[in-house]
Amino acid sequence: MKNLETMERESRFTTLNTMKENRATLIETFTATRESTPAETVKALVERIGYPAALVTVAEMVNTVSEHDGRIFPSVREWAAGTGEAATREELHKYGLYQPDALHSCHINQMGEAMRDYQPTEEEPAAEMVEVSTLADSLDLGDNADRLNDYRDSDSYICDAISEIADSDTSIYYTDILNFISENPEALADVVAEGLYTVDSSTEYDLYKHGQAAEYMMIERDIYNHLRDAVLLCAVDFIRYDLKRETIPADLADLLQEWADNADNNDRMNDIPDKIREYFKDDEGEDE
Repeated sequence: MKNLETMERESRFTTLNTMKENRATLIETFTATRESTPAETVKALVERIGYPAALVTVAEMVNTVSEHDGRIFPSVREWAAGTGEAATREELHKYGLYQPDALHSCHINQMGEAMRDYQPTEEEPAAEMVEVSTLADSLDLGDNADRLNDYRDSDSYICDAISEIADSDTSIYYTDILNFISENPEALADVVAEGLYTVDSSTEYDLYKHGQAAEYMMIERDIYNHLRDAVLLCAVDFIRYDLKRETIPADLADLLQEWADNADNNDRMNDIPDKIREYFKDDEGEDE
């Protein structure tokens, strides 16, 4: 069980990652709408991350600007300081978050004014976000299915990736093979029943090859039995480690599970990563 200190540290880490993601989204949105009005920039930001997150993110951006910078109006500073969930200048600096070079103080001031005056409507509900890590926490990966993650953005067919894993993880040393047989004696009969190893009088019997065939079959079967969760783990870790995102919209989380449910043995490993890229590309295109 995690102790309180560990839980608090993980909570701060999650919060910091979310702050960084939202800051990056704000900068992306500003860049995409810089020919528009500040109000339109703020509206686009709300559509991407929801009103509560947009409110806090813009307020924190105001708080990054030096208190000696007169280009931030006192009324905007007062508004930002009164936004309860927003980190203070001192807290932001503690996290290593400063005013980004991409945003001039005047632009930050204009966005602050626009965000302060923005009125959310019922037609613009806050976007529900999901922690990516929570999707992985509930996965059942058996003994071997997590190995599919090594292929998460390759163009290998799923069946080929599974075969490679089973082949590379099958024991090659006699001692290991005998240990496997002693722990899984029923697997010897199963592999023969499956037609994956033949025992007859026409060939000299080889216990070691029989054991290897049985272990290969068990590894392969274990991954196939947990294929849905293995594919979902690949999608989740692609987002976390390749795209560097810790939170995603709830609708994308639903899509990931749908795609994983429908993943086929003959799909390519990068089919879902390509769909994820397309999702974010479409999202950015709508914002423009």
